[in-house]
Amino acid sequence: MNNALTAKLSKLVYTAPDNPDFLPKIGEFDRLVLLVRRLYQILDEQNALSQLTLCIRCQNQRGLIVLDGTRADSDAATIRMKRWHIYTQIAERMANRYDRISVTIENETANPTQLEQYYLDIADKTVTLFGLKEAKLQQQKYPEDKTQQQSILKKLSEKPGQKLSMINTKAKIEQYAANQTQIPLKIARQRFIYRPN
Repeated sequence: MNNALTAKLSKLVYTAPDNPDFLPKIGEFDRLVLLVRRLYQILDEQNALSQLTLCIRCQNQRGLIVLDGTRADSDAATIRMKRWHIYTQIAERMANRYDRISVTIENETANPTQLEQYYLDIADKTVTLFGLKEAKLQQQKYPEDKTQQQSILKKLSEKPGQKLSMINTKAKIEQYAANQTQIPLKIARQRFIYRPN
């Protein structure tokens, strides 16, 4: 990891504000680092929650990161070193892939286990607050539809003497100069309307 990325990571982890109004002003990678920092804070605040497992997706890649809470026998320096190692792992794996990042909570460990759903809801709301919740709408179906459309066009264009192309059906407003200024011509809904002076 280069010095510039290390400095940026250190600034995000140790000096970035906790104000939610700050989030829309920064990129997805920065929000991911701040999300991990916030989840560590939740782990420290909740004694019953000991571990969170995140699934981080970026473009076509995915990876799991395990966040551990503080233990009674751990000193502050050890905790800080382990957490910095997690931050650097994220930064190295996400280098040059700072767009289309999404996070889901894969698992959590709580004692008693009856509180697991409660902590899962808290973690999910936190991911949503940071704008990294995975979108499961039509984004998955669109590439398949587009690929299918392209394959149909390719098959049709293989016939001799035929050349097909995609047609742009986007509405466009065009203005034409009139030759006779005395008789203005207006085009509306594919009808010609004649308006004499």
